[in-house]
Amino acid sequence: MRKQGRGTDMKPKDVVMTALKLGQPPRPPVWVWGGGMFAVAQAGTTFEAVKTDVKKMVDYNVEVYTRAGLDAVFVGSGFTSFPVEAMGGKLKYLGMEAPSVVEPAIRRLEDVEKLDVKKMEGHPVINAVWEAARQVQKKIGDERLVCMVSWGPISLAGRMFGVQEMMVEMIQSPEKVKKLVTFGANYTHE
Repeated sequence: MRKQGRGTDMKPKDVVMTALKLGQPPRPPVWVWGGGMFAVAQAGTTFEAVKTDVKKMVDYNVEVYTRAGLDAVFVGSGFTSFPVEAMGGKLKYLGMEAPSVVEPAIRRLEDVEKLDVKKMEGHPVINAVWEAARQVQKKIGDERLVCMVSWGPISLAGRMFGVQEMMVEMIQSPEKVKKLVTFGANYTHE
């Protein structure tokens, strides 16, 4: 194996995988968990500027994570609220910060039946992130661990309906909330 720096002959990806398997890597793995805002800021751009530009997304992920010497790349970090937009919600761009949900996708829990994971397949930003992840994997996936990120099922459900509203409904209508969380689980599983 090639010398990878920081006192190890192990590839950065192998350092991470050894640690995740509860082994003893020659050094602790190093990464910025999520890292979307870190990468966007380091690249001197904004989420809005790169949201559908696969080439820019690939270039800044490869360049920033490699230059920083990080062992894992989190493609799509900061773009995790776009499933809400794909389902009809509204986002607000905040410069180098990740876009924020300003209007949920549904107003009533009964509308969970209208949510369809397939709608996300046609969303331009979601497609750009998926394609960027594939290309980053091809470029540096042998050296660094390439990961995709998304909200977990409960976090996504809260963004689809509204976090406060969901907290209240967890007490008043747990079965309806369960359907919304199941939708989130199905999306994150895809």
